[in-house]
Amino acid sequence: MQLLMESYIEKMLNAPDLNKGVQELVLFLGVTSVEKPIIAEFPDHGWGPSVVQVIAESHIAVHYSVERIYIDIFSCKEFDRFDVTDFCIERFLMRKPLLRCQVIERGFI
Repeated sequence: MQLLMESYIEKMLNAPDLNKGVQELVLFLGVTSVEKPIIAEFPDHGWGPSVVQVIAESHIAVHYSVERIYIDIFSCKEFDRFDVTDFCIERFLMRKPLLRCQVIERGFI
């Protein structure tokens, strides 16, 4: 299953707080981190930080632009999309209503 979300933000998290949120999401999902997360910052462009965490089940990516956040959770392990969406809204300071929230079922091709 792949869950894609896009939203305006209440406040942009800094890179350490964003990484902490991604690690909490890993625990919430009950998936397994593989290696350390990739953390990127783009101060010269005015964009916020990005974190990509490879998990044994696939990946989690969270990116901030100037006023938006983009979240991509792709996991072979099933999860409750509503619980995960609520977790992300609270943890990553996303504004409701979300601009986009899409679920793509994978593995049926």
